[in-house]
Amino acid sequence: MTEQETSHTTTDSSSNSNSKFTPKIPVKLNPPDFTTKFSKTELLQYNGKSPEVDYKRYIAIKNHIFDVTSNEQMYGDGKSYSVFCGYDCSRALGLSSLKKQDIVDKCGQFDDYTERQWKVLNDWYLFFEKRYNIVGVLQDDTK
Repeated sequence: MTEQETSHTTTDSSSNSNSKFTPKIPVKLNPPDFTTKFSKTELLQYNGKSPEVDYKRYIAIKNHIFDVTSNEQMYGDGKSYSVFCGYDCSRALGLSSLKKQDIVDKCGQFDDYTERQWKVLNDWYLFFEKRYNIVGVLQDDTK
């Protein structure tokens, strides 16, 4: 298994520690897509405003890209979490931040993360994994 598949398999278990992240209303998800690759530049198009990608909204967490298009109430234009659309929001989620600097300027920087912040990020990943389809993997633009 690849690193991405191992991560998904590990966090997808239905153990008691993960049950708090299970949605109240079951969500039917497609198998995760770990083969489609996105650069950060490509991900920027998926901000909900681009007709070239059918106005889809994607966000990346821990290098996995989630399709949040269906949740207009949270990720639609002008909504609280719309700032995450088109970005890797891992750092911001771990910090419980909606600040632009944590979403854009310091994206991918974790050298100052505490153990607690890593736990928060991992919890957010579990939350998203149980609600939204993984549609690809984020790659560094330089690769």
